[in-house]
Amino acid sequence: MGRPDWRAMLAGMSSTEYADWHRFYSTH
Repeated sequence: MGRPDWRAMLAGMSSTEYADWHRFYSTH
């Protein structure tokens, strides 16, 4: 788990996917 893949994915989903995921998690 030392690949920069998950890091880039986290950085890209930090603002869009994370926000949407948090909203979905909060709603349900």
